[in-house]
Amino acid sequence: MAAEFSPEWREMRVGNGTVRYLVAGAGAPVILLHGLSGSVAWWGRNLAALARDFRVHAIDLVHHGGWRRSRFVLGDISEHLAAWMPAAGLARASFVGHSMGGYIAARLAAEHPELVEKLVLVNAAALFPRTGPKLAPARLLRWLPTFPPLLAPILLRDALRAGPLTLWQATRDLLASDLRPNLEAITAPTLILWGDRDGLLPIELAHELHAALPSSELRIFPGAGHNPMWETPAAFNEAVRAFLHHDERPGRAAGI
Repeated sequence: MAAEFSPEWREMRVGNGTVRYLVAGAGAPVILLHGLSGSVAWWGRNLAALARDFRVHAIDLVHHGGWRRSRFVLGDISEHLAAWMPAAGLARASFVGHSMGGYIAARLAAEHPELVEKLVLVNAAALFPRTGPKLAPARLLRWLPTFPPLLAPILLRDALRAGPLTLWQATRDLLASDLRPNLEAITAPTLILWGDRDGLLPIELAHELHAALPSSELRIFPGAGHNPMWETPAAFNEAVRAFLHHDERPGRAAGI
């Protein structure tokens, strides 16, 4: 029988920082990592569904107080997670990362494969276009009108909470990163989820990521943008739950 959905905030001191995270459900551990200028609220349409079958840990990332440090350093987050997991009693877990959280999850899977059971990359900022601007203004202008209206005030609140300096540092570090050299080290079965109307990270990057990860499966959400977990929650939750329940490595076929 699935556990009742009753999320609980926890804090744990790890090294020179404090990890703050939301825990709910029972079962195999699943760790959720939100994106830049996000928060655990961005998983508000997914937590209850996932907690029916899994022990969900939604991390409040560094630039929102998860690790209370003087300066945000994107490259440090995966190592903080690797240190936090055994302290939290997690020998191994599945990761679901959105956008910047996808970058962090993919980097952790490459650097600490022993910690990652399965990997779900949601419109992950693990790659950027090889040529031209990494965030093209024309794409951004087309994307803004499609941003979910109910998510907009949450985005504004989270951006204010992070502050302009932290957001600038995070954005700068993310745009300067490129996980292409690290992808071959990822051995965990991986599900790549992408909205085909993403105005930040074009769909071509999803196909490149899929081609680079032999143990990956690609699922595309028609009509969704950069936030399919919010825009198409029923389909998103079904895809993630099915993948996490499946015992075999995924196939290579891309689909809807």
